[in-house]
Order: sequence, then structure tokens, then C-alpha cells
Amino acid sequence: MKFSFYRTLFFNKRAYDALKTLIRDSGIEIIHFQYCLFTMNFELMKKGLTLPSVTSLNFPLDLKGVSPFDTFSSIFYRNFIKRMLRNYIRNTDYFVTTCKKDYDAVDRFSIGRDRVFNIPLGVNTEYFSPGASSFRETLDADNVFLFVGRVSYQKGVLNLARAFRRIEREFPRTKLVIVGNGPDMLRIRSMCSSNVVFTGEIRYPDKRFVDVLRAADCFVCPSLGESFGLVAAEAMACGLPVIGTDQGEVGTFIDKDLLITTNEPTVLADRMRYAIENKEALKKNSKNYRK
Repeated sequence: MKFSFYRTLFFNKRAYDALKTLIRDSGIEIIHFQYCLFTMNFELMKKGLTLPSVTSLNFPLDLKGVSPFDTFSSIFYRNFIKRMLRNYIRNTDYFVTTCKKDYDAVDRFSIGRDRVFNIPLGVNTEYFSPGASSFRETLDADNVFLFVGRVSYQKGVLNLARAFRRIEREFPRTKLVIVGNGPDMLRIRSMCSSNVVFTGEIRYPDKRFVDVLRAADCFVCPSLGESFGLVAAEAMACGLPVIGTDQGEVGTFIDKDLLITTNEPTVLADRMRYAIENKEALKKNSKNYRK
């Protein structure tokens, strides 16, 4: 069997053997892969199996950067994804995307449109809804911004930390809450003052998650790449205005005055300033955000 670096990255012999046995013994007729970067296992399995498969392209097909380092990272990421996709496109029958941008982007990977279905994600509006927050009472702040996600390059948290430095100088009684964890956590922590609150990972359906969402005045989604941006939609379902980049579907449903058109921290700071100065007007639109 011929191996490459990209094949072995996500290959685990024990997992491969367990999956092969499960599929053989349980009568499974179709396989759905939720995260396609791990389908190197499936490529190997296809050597001896002929089951039809569906794979979700639920990760950004590209990243965008502005600095030389970001540009290098973007090029590396783009080429890495192309190589990974090339290895399993031949072995997957159908694909699912969650936003139109990714649906349109599949052309560059030579995936025929007849093999791709775009199915946008939904939000549980009974769980994600406006309401009082006990967490807000612990913050002692006039303005609260919220970020939820992996603390990593892709999510734009570095830009957010730099932008917030500017905001807290102008508005000292402002807090930023970061929910999540990730490889850049130590770096981000070292950049932040006591006005930044780190909660660690909290996820749906944990009741604390919606309590934290309701505590914010504004949600920030500064991602350099998104496949959909579900957490931004969840925040809007809680009645929050969202500051976000034009990634995934985020740019299609947020207020255009809060849209980030470049990854410069100064631009993000401008949007955060706008959210503070227009907080009451944005609150009046909370019912529209839920739509």
C-alpha cells in the first residue's frame, strides 16, 4: 500500500481496524463523514470496501490574511487543504457544504456540482433565546463583548485581542469574555489585561452556555475562515448584534455596519466602538436578529 505524508497524518491503525470490523459486522449500508480531514482512514478502507459515502466539507476551504506571516499561513493552509482533498475526492461519492461560498469553491477542487449538496445549518431557537443572565452580574462592566470558539489563528483571536487593547483604553468599564480553548491560549492570555475573562470551554447544551451568551452586549466573530459561522447565528438568536468578517454565511446575516471588511485590528476596533456608541439602537433590533 502506498503511503504519503498527508495520508499518515490522520491514520490510526487501531481506529482503522475497529471501524472496518464495525462496518463489516453491523450491516451498515452508507457512511457519513462529519469531518473530512480525517477521511484518510476511509481512503484506506475503500481498498477493501465498496460502501457509498457522504462527506461534510464543514471547514473553511481558504483563509485570508493581511500581514506577511498571515499570507504565508494562508498559502500553506490552502495548499495543504488541496492536497488533502485530492487524496479522498476519488473515494467519496457525495459531499455536503453548509454555505454557498464553500459550495461555489468546490469548483477549484474538480468536484462536479452533481456530487455536492448545500445544506445550511439551523439553530435551536428555544434554547438560544434572549433572557436574564446570572453571569452578567459577575462581570461588573458597562459593556461586554463575547467571543466563542477555538483560540487559534484561524478564528482571528489575535486580531480581537489587539483591537480590544484599543477599546479598553477608551472605555475602561468594558470587558471581553473569551469562551473556548486552543493552541494560541497562552499567547492571548499574555496580551490581555484583567478586563478579559477566560471561561474555558462551555458548549451547547450546557445551560451555562446560553447564560454566557445572554450576558453579552455584542458578539464578535473575527474569523479568517469559517465554513458557516453557526455560533454567530446562535448569538443572534439570543438577540445579540454580531460583529463579524465576511466568512462563511456570517456576512450574509449580520448588520452591515458591523461587518469587518479587512483583518486589520484597527477596523475591528472601529466596529467595537460603533457597537458601544450605538448600543441602545442595536438593542432595539434584537427581535430582527432572531429572524
